[in-house]
Amino acid sequence: MKSVTWGLKRYKMGAVRIEKRLYSYEEYIDLLGSSDFKIEYLDGQLRMMSGGSQAHASINDLLQGELYFRRGDCKVRGSNVAVYVASSNRYYFPDLTVVCANKQQYIDASIAQLVNPTMIVEVLSKGTEHIDRGEKFHAYFSIPSFMEYILVDSRSVRVDAFYREAPDSWSMRSYYRMNDEVEFRSMGVKLPISVIYADVAL
Repeated sequence: MKSVTWGLKRYKMGAVRIEKRLYSYEEYIDLLGSSDFKIEYLDGQLRMMSGGSQAHASINDLLQGELYFRRGDCKVRGSNVAVYVASSNRYYFPDLTVVCANKQQYIDASIAQLVNPTMIVEVLSKGTEHIDRGEKFHAYFSIPSFMEYILVDSRSVRVDAFYREAPDSWSMRSYYRMNDEVEFRSMGVKLPISVIYADVAL
């Protein structure tokens, strides 16, 4: 998704006004309930998310369908489910979240707040790639159940996959050939990269 930043003045988007100040969790939940856009919570700071490109939407929809069809005992959830990062008090809305092996654990609240993701998938856009690769990866890293991070570029054929080998050790593999098979290791699934980009004209 694309992020929308703001300066010192107030901006209105949909039915929501965002001020550059710290918000309580209760204020955040109230704003989220009346917003036409998803809002991420960064320990008191808010970041509003806007819609992505057609390529972003096509990749996300296709991936969700393919992974859901092959889910086995895993649970596949879309961007309507927030991931809570307790160590830094943050709420993110990944494009796709998968829970395997363990039962899904949620915080009981007005929005679904998952605390034990196994795999997270983000479809990259120009405006958010640095956030997905930097800030979010470092935040997700602190979640003990988090084992796999898949980054899918919406502007070129490239998928970067990060696999947790040990508590403090990760391996990375990049896929960029149309005959490559992207491994979703947590699910025991491999998808040809040609399938992931089947509906996208790049």
